[in-house]
Amino acid sequence: MLDGGTLLIILTALQASSAQNLGVYQILKVSATEHGSVTLFCNFTFNGTFTGYNKWYRHEVKELEVTNTSKGYIGRVSFVSPTDFMYQKSANLQLHQLNLSDSGLYICEVTLMTSPLWTARGNGTYLDVKSFVAEDSKLQLAIAASCSTITIIAILVFAAVAVFLGYHKKFSECLVLRNMEDEDVHTYCTAEEIRSHIYEQTIPQKILKMKSPLDSSRIGNTDS
Repeated sequence: MLDGGTLLIILTALQASSAQNLGVYQILKVSATEHGSVTLFCNFTFNGTFTGYNKWYRHEVKELEVTNTSKGYIGRVSFVSPTDFMYQKSANLQLHQLNLSDSGLYICEVTLMTSPLWTARGNGTYLDVKSFVAEDSKLQLAIAASCSTITIIAILVFAAVAVFLGYHKKFSECLVLRNMEDEDVHTYCTAEEIRSHIYEQTIPQKILKMKSPLDSSRIGNTDS
C-alpha cells in the first residue's frame, strides 16, 4: 500500500504531465488565388519551457513533407522564425507563386524537445487555389468597359472641338473677307449662312455686330 507521501508525488507528476499536454490547432479551410501567396495558420499550446521545431505535410496516398526542396515546392516555402515559434507559439507556413495543383489538405506537426518528447498534429487545413482568370474576370471586364467608354467619349469630344474650330476659322475668314470688300466673297459665304452657323456654333455675338461695306453697298443698290 502506498503511503501518503508517495501518493502525493505521483499525483503531482500526473498533474504536471497533464498541464504540459501539447495541442496543435489549424484553420479548416483557406482560399487563395493562383500566382499569389497564402499563409496556412498553425498554433499550439504548451505549458512550460521548451525548444522544438515544426513540419508540414501534404496529405496524399503517400504523405509528402512540404519544404523548399520538395518536388513541386522548390523555392516557394517560408516557415516561421524560431522567435515566433518560441514566444508566439506559431508554426505557420507560407506558400508563394501558387499553382492550381497546390490545392489539397496540409497538416501541421509540432515537436517539442522536452522530457518526455512531445509530438502532436493538427486536424489539417484544406487549401483551395482558384483560377486567377475565373476569380478576376468581372473586374477585368469592368475595367475594359470603363476604358472603352472613356476612349469613345474622348474621341467624340476631340471631334466636336475640331468641328467647332474648323467652322469658327472658316466663318471668321469669311467675315474678314467681307470687311475687306472682297466682291467675290458672296459666291461662297453669304451673310445668311454666316449668321446661321455663328448661332449654331455659339461664336461670340460681337461678330454679329460687324457690318461689312459690301452689305451697305448692296442695301444701297436695292433701294435704288
